[in-house]
Amino acid sequence: MTKYILQLLVVLLIAAQGVIGQTVQVVSLSNAAPGDILVQVDMDGYTDVSAITLYMEFDSDLLDYTGITNTTLTGTWVANYNAAIDKIIITYTAAPGYTNSPSGKLFDLQFYNKGGFSSYITFDEANCEIVEFLTPIATTYTDGTVTQGASVGTVSLDDLTEPIGNSIDMPVTIQGSGYGSVDAITLEVSFDETQLAFVSIDNSVLTGVVASANGGLLTINWTGTAQDFTSVTTIFDIDFVYYGGNAAVAFVPGCEITNSTNPLASSYVDGTVVPTSTTPTLTVSSVGGTPSGSVSVPIDAADFGSYQLGAMTLNLDFDISKLTYTGYTVQQLSGWVVNANGSGEINMQCSNTASSTLTDGSVVTLIFNYDAGGGEAAVTFAPGSIATSVNLVTIPVTFVDGSVASYSATFTVTDGTNPITDAVIPFDGTTYAAGLYSFNDLGNGTYAYSVSKTGYTTVTGNVIVSGSDVTEPVTLQALYTVTFTVVDGASSPITDAVIIFDGTTYAAGTYVFSDLVNNTYAYSVSKTGYTTVTGSVIVSGSNVTESIVLNALFSVSGVLKYANTTGAVRPITSSTVYLKTSDGLTTIATTTTNATGNFTFTNVTAGNYLLDASTTKARGGLTLADYAIVRAFVTNGTPVLAGIYWTAADVNTSNTVTLADYAIIRNRVNTASTAGWLAANWIFLQSSITVSSANLTGANVTGICSGDVNASYTPPL
Repeated sequence: MTKYILQLLVVLLIAAQGVIGQTVQVVSLSNAAPGDILVQVDMDGYTDVSAITLYMEFDSDLLDYTGITNTTLTGTWVANYNAAIDKIIITYTAAPGYTNSPSGKLFDLQFYNKGGFSSYITFDEANCEIVEFLTPIATTYTDGTVTQGASVGTVSLDDLTEPIGNSIDMPVTIQGSGYGSVDAITLEVSFDETQLAFVSIDNSVLTGVVASANGGLLTINWTGTAQDFTSVTTIFDIDFVYYGGNAAVAFVPGCEITNSTNPLASSYVDGTVVPTSTTPTLTVSSVGGTPSGSVSVPIDAADFGSYQLGAMTLNLDFDISKLTYTGYTVQQLSGWVVNANGSGEINMQCSNTASSTLTDGSVVTLIFNYDAGGGEAAVTFAPGSIATSVNLVTIPVTFVDGSVASYSATFTVTDGTNPITDAVIPFDGTTYAAGLYSFNDLGNGTYAYSVSKTGYTTVTGNVIVSGSDVTEPVTLQALYTVTFTVVDGASSPITDAVIIFDGTTYAAGTYVFSDLVNNTYAYSVSKTGYTTVTGSVIVSGSNVTESIVLNALFSVSGVLKYANTTGAVRPITSSTVYLKTSDGLTTIATTTTNATGNFTFTNVTAGNYLLDASTTKARGGLTLADYAIVRAFVTNGTPVLAGIYWTAADVNTSNTVTLADYAIIRNRVNTASTAGWLAANWIFLQSSITVSSANLTGANVTGICSGDVNASYTPPL
């Protein structure tokens, strides 16, 4: 039993594998050129097939079906395109009593490819059937696509930003290296009829363009004398009426660019129309009025831009307990018809046979008598207010209500502690007399102001009136002056120093800085050839004078040289020279000698200094003559050794020159032993200098190698 079950499982597995492997497949075609194409259909994994029925669908806007060819099975083939159901129906019947075992290509589908887009070719599996005599065979159906290769040119639609309701022209542009001789163009363009309405083709460079739109599909055709479109050319504009929204305008399959009846591989770039970012507004102004007087209430337009206005209806309500309508004046548009009733309702209508545009500002002004009791009286837009374009499209207007009121704004002005009674306040664009701090008969709104007084800061801002009187506190800070006096080290005035004050660099000689509030201000004072002084000045309730001393700067130059007393100067090059304080404890600056041993220090102030040096050059100059001189000096006192030469002889740094030094020098000369030699390789004679009122030259520094008491060494360059 177990053996039988295993055999059954093997049979079932083999059968299942056979079912899985039985496929009918459309072989996708890439890089398909426009024109006649063949799309291969394969059939694999079958052993006994007596009949085939295939229902296949494709994009008939892109592909025109022309038949099948290259069939591989012997028998009867019938292939037709059924336009009613938009499908290809293909049937095959083997000779009676015969079956086939297809493997590989079954046949080729023949199409005319218009190009530009990818097309699907799919099986209607519910109606497809592969039969072994009368038994259907389980089959897997695999769809395919037809994809265009590289294009030789591009047709493009523009992206536009337009006002809703306007007529718009969307340019259609063509360009391509393969468009040297185009004699026919077919374009299929889709659009949303709730957002756009096709009007016409405008500004065409082609003669005989025919266009029609139906159900959101625009078809454009042109045939004529061959044209060269290798360079960018706008061939025409598509004229739409724009209803709003983000409106896509897209090319769809069916587009075709041809050259002598040969279709050209083309790319298509879609376009969009989006609304302008600003929304137009109509605003009833909030105004102030004098009770028992006449008051004018403008209705202002803003951000209408290039909207093509055709008609406008304004319905308004007003508070009849405080306002009595008396009339209107017109600032923009013409043909207004205005009606008012005793219930506080105004109807205003205006229409134009030609389009109009509204500029920012008043359109029409309502005139009322304002009741003696004052108070706030609303003037508001009522339902039915609308603006439409010449194309009868509603323009998306924002309506803003207003009012008439009689409020006041009063300013309290102090210096932070004490009242200031004579400041000048320009209020809402008008400058008033000093000390006028109260402004009456104001409506709701925002009012700009500026408060100023000589010797104080100026404060600007806005007062917002919203249903009540307003008190606005303002603090003016007193202003002070900082004055610099700049002298040199001899107390002589310097008139052309440059001062960086509070982060700003001023022209040379600008020493007075005015209109300063209490604060701490950083400064830097400089002049070429002098020291720079930085610091800060504190302004605290009074003017300040800041005294600055700039010390003159000089240079110190000389030669670092070997201590020979005869012959040419032997420079010690590429070595370090130090400028130190007069006690030698602090190094102020360092520099390096050049190829001739010269050195220079710059930016040195007047004073006393010490020059010192060091080098990394190899020592040298030690000979028999040196220890002979030392022996003679120790035993006979001649020749006399003094100064740097005496120091060079003291090789054991005992601060004396004795026979011990002679022995150490002789031992090093004869055996190269450095036993007992404690002195540094180089010894430099420190030089005291004084810098007073001019550059100092000839400030030489002398050096010698220890042991070279006759200064015979010539340092390497």
